[in-house]
Amino acid sequence: MQRAICILCAALLLASLPAGALAGSPLWRSTAPYDITCLSFPADGSYILTGGERICLFADDGAPLWREGTADLIACSADGGLIAGAEGLSLFLLSREGDLIWREEMPSISAHLTLSGDGKQIIVGDRFGKVYFYDMDGNLNATADTNHRNARSEIRAIATSDLGEYTAVISSRGLFCYKSDGRKAWAHEELTDRGTAIAISGSGDEIVAASDAGIRLLDAKGKEVWSKRFYRPVTAVAISGDGTRVFAGSQDNVMRCFDRAGEEIWTFEAGGWIRDIAVSRDASRILVGSMDRQAYLLDGAGDLLETYTLEESWANHVALSADGTAGVVASIREVIGISMVETPAPMETMATAETQTPDEVQAPPAETEAPAETTLPAEPTLPPEEDASPYLLLLGFFACGAVISVGYLYRERLYPPFMRRRI
Repeated sequence: MQRAICILCAALLLASLPAGALAGSPLWRSTAPYDITCLSFPADGSYILTGGERICLFADDGAPLWREGTADLIACSADGGLIAGAEGLSLFLLSREGDLIWREEMPSISAHLTLSGDGKQIIVGDRFGKVYFYDMDGNLNATADTNHRNARSEIRAIATSDLGEYTAVISSRGLFCYKSDGRKAWAHEELTDRGTAIAISGSGDEIVAASDAGIRLLDAKGKEVWSKRFYRPVTAVAISGDGTRVFAGSQDNVMRCFDRAGEEIWTFEAGGWIRDIAVSRDASRILVGSMDRQAYLLDGAGDLLETYTLEESWANHVALSADGTAGVVASIREVIGISMVETPAPMETMATAETQTPDEVQAPPAETEAPAETTLPAEPTLPPEEDASPYLLLLGFFACGAVISVGYLYRERLYPPFMRRRI
């Protein structure tokens, strides 16, 4: 009898688990035969852009729209109208349709790239401590040097404000902030403790810098607002658009959320190192990519809403739309789309073997590839009555537990007492 009660209680416990504790189903999933090195997402979530061995543009439902040349670095404007890319010494600008607007040769090999939200500023960092400021016409307006005499600087990360008024740079030598014309606003040399990442608010009034030792929040004038020490190196940082929430993930598998005063509000522990963090403009949704092949969707209070599993590798890159209703996650060979809105059953697409394209970005032909020519037919989705939703799964757990419990009680009544002890 006691065993039956335990079984019934276990079934009830499973039924009471929140839906967010179960694995979520992506809206779509796409695999690629080439390495993905970067990810970009416009503010409205209207399409997804990946860079690497091929530049690929996906529609918001995961359908490939076009595929062009190679770019290790890629970024799109907030409205998605302009796409900046860099590969080696080549810097180029594409339209949303994939048309080449211009291409310029850089003075040095690119290592980091960012594009202002309005598309008017393209900032590139090279491998030797220099930062280049280009306008939307491809003109090099300014060059900044983070090196100092014989002290070589290695740039680790670059971030720019929405309209490009401020660009923050973290390097092996220090932390630097530049204005839109490339002039230095301020600098903190030898302050980074082996800098690892950087993020800037929409207005540029708040900058969060990460290192092996912890994080610092600074204002637009370079004054330190607060700093926090971490026991393990910080691997990713993000900041809300208004600068009121700061997020930092580290090698201890924990992501921490702070307010603008430096008070730790909540923490979330993943199953591996934190690889990337994306946050909606009002910080109501946070997407976290981890080395455990999981992407975690959290609300503004740090509660887990959904967990998404990648099949190929770590969740290297994550992105959210400004309103937090759409998101995307990428590993080295896989991209998945997620949505916080009621959607049909998820579909899966597989990219075909890559077509022959030039090794360098060139102006595409007059007609772009149709999606049907670059993808295999999508796998059929389950009909509504076969949809394995979390609610049906919970109902199944509960029903199984109830059946087992009733069966056990029936057996107890069927056999006499002297036989029950043997069974």
